[in-house]
Amino acid sequence: MLDPIDESPDNAAADALATLYAALAGSSPLSVRAYHDDDAMLVLLRFDARAALGAGEEEEPPIEIALMAMPDLVADAVRRRTGHALEPGSLSVSAPRGLALFTFTLVAESAPAVPLDTLAGGLRLAS
Repeated sequence: MLDPIDESPDNAAADALATLYAALAGSSPLSVRAYHDDDAMLVLLRFDARAALGAGEEEEPPIEIALMAMPDLVADAVRRRTGHALEPGSLSVSAPRGLALFTFTLVAESAPAVPLDTLAGGLRLAS
């Protein structure tokens, strides 16, 4: 795995979602914006509702179904790019309006292991 780059998780999430959507739909989204406060993150995807995947075609899955796989893929991309872990939350899609809202929780980094003798104030355990 490559070393994480110094990039904010919200920028990485927006970029990953835009890339994934373009690969899925065959065209770039109209816009992608990510916002985070403390451990909460929202990513808003705006797409052309008329050109959305499956619009007017019975054989293709509707855009709502196609977008359901994206939260896990975005979380994985963010972890690989930045080292920040995201827990996917809810997904809300309004296909007629061309909007999708993804929610994530920024998972707190686990504390590094602390040697037992440090926790005991420098005292050593008897052998």
